[in-house]
Amino acid sequence: MAARGSGAGVYVTIAILGILCLVLFVLTLAFYGKVNSERATAEDAAAQRAKFVTNAEQDEAGAIEAQAQQARKSVFGFLSESMKALSTRVTGQPNSTLNEINNALRDIPGSDGSMLDLIRAQARQIEELNRANVELQESVTAKTAELAAAQKQYETERQGLQTAAGQVGTNISGYTDRVADHITLMDKENAAVTAQIADLTASHQNEVGRLNAQITDLSNQRLILEAQLATLRGERGGEALRGQSEYSLVDGSIVAVSAAEGSVTINRGRKDKIVIGMTFAVYADASSLRPDDSGNLPRGKAGIEVISVQDSSAVCRILRETRGNSVVRGDVIVNPVYDPSKKYRFVVYGNFDSDNDGVASIYERDGVVAQIRDWGGTVLDTEELAGDTDFLVLGERPVVPPEPPSSAPIETRQDWIKNVRRADLYDGLQRRAESTSIPVLNLNRLRTLLGN
Repeated sequence: MAARGSGAGVYVTIAILGILCLVLFVLTLAFYGKVNSERATAEDAAAQRAKFVTNAEQDEAGAIEAQAQQARKSVFGFLSESMKALSTRVTGQPNSTLNEINNALRDIPGSDGSMLDLIRAQARQIEELNRANVELQESVTAKTAELAAAQKQYETERQGLQTAAGQVGTNISGYTDRVADHITLMDKENAAVTAQIADLTASHQNEVGRLNAQITDLSNQRLILEAQLATLRGERGGEALRGQSEYSLVDGSIVAVSAAEGSVTINRGRKDKIVIGMTFAVYADASSLRPDDSGNLPRGKAGIEVISVQDSSAVCRILRETRGNSVVRGDVIVNPVYDPSKKYRFVVYGNFDSDNDGVASIYERDGVVAQIRDWGGTVLDTEELAGDTDFLVLGERPVVPPEPPSSAPIETRQDWIKNVRRADLYDGLQRRAESTSIPVLNLNRLRTLLGN
């Protein structure tokens, strides 16, 4: 019973195994069929996929897929959205094709390269332009500030000029009024002077007529007296009555000569008012003091200067001496401003060249005045020849420039009037000296008699 049971179990096991093998075979056939079907499907899918992604593009496709997954989109949706975004970024339209994009970029310089390079180049250019714009803006700001400062200064100066112009206008108005007043005053003075000149002219003419009549009477009387004198004393006696000019009088003589020391001794001393520094001209005798036809005195044979004074004599050094005509005992000495018993009175006027620079002026008169006073002479302050005047010392006549036009400044006309008055005074002094026989000395004659 047990053996029969064991054999049945074996058969059952074999039967199960056979069924299992049959099932496995059927399953294997079905699997291979499925595999072949799947392989065909896979090949079709690969063929379809190759249309979109090649094997070489698998890595790049994988990266795009990863980006799409990260964005939670399909690959197509991700690419479509990226394409639209790029198109919008480039052309402004979301559905532009690549050709449309290329056509849009064709006219842009530098578009042959990549868009990124172009964008970077444009970005650099924009940055440079922005930087230049900032610098230009800063420059404009600085220039605007300078312009504002200059405009402010201009306004300040303009206001100052307007103020100054107003002040000048006020000054000019004041000057005009003063000039008008001065002209009115000058016209009045001119009318008064003209009337005075007319009165003086008439009075002068009357005086001239009276003096001419008096001169005629005196001339007749003089002729009668001369006839009487000629009868009583003869012509020689008449000449003896003529006095000698004071400026030709001898002041002393040489009493000793020391040729070795170059000095002489004169017979005038302290009691005769001789002082150290006084100079004399030396002549052979009194007859040598005759003026020539022009009124000039001859130059002395020598010039001496007092260096030592005693009571009745004085020692003088020889300043100059004519060669071949030495100073000898008995020569006479002359100084026009020296007189032990008298002080000579002078009137000095004109332009002088006392410093020998070749230019004569009214201001150098002071040097001549000082020289005369140093020698004891008196210089009268008055410019009129009084009756007690001994000498008139005249320099050069003041020069009168051409009369300035009426439009010249007042100062110019006043200077011209002063020069006219100086010249008139010069001429008047000379005429009065000639009419009253007052000796007239020029600077040369004065220096000659001083021994210079």
